[in-house]
Amino acid sequence: VHDVNCLNADASLADLGLDSLMGVEVRQTLERDYDIVMAMREIRQLTISKLRELANSKTEDTNGIKN
Repeated sequence: VHDVNCLNADASLADLGLDSLMGVEVRQTLERDYDIVMAMREIRQLTISKLRELANSKTEDTNGIKN
């Protein structure tokens, strides 16, 4: 995928073709960068919209907007 904006933001990662290796990479990124621990089942159910929410909340946390 060259442009994430062309994807359905409400489709799950599983529906978008997430395989086990990509799932592990997503899990590691969430744990390392966002301190979020999820089961693989939960990761497969994530959507682009939810990932954007997580990224935005992390940005707000680092800017001191949220406690």
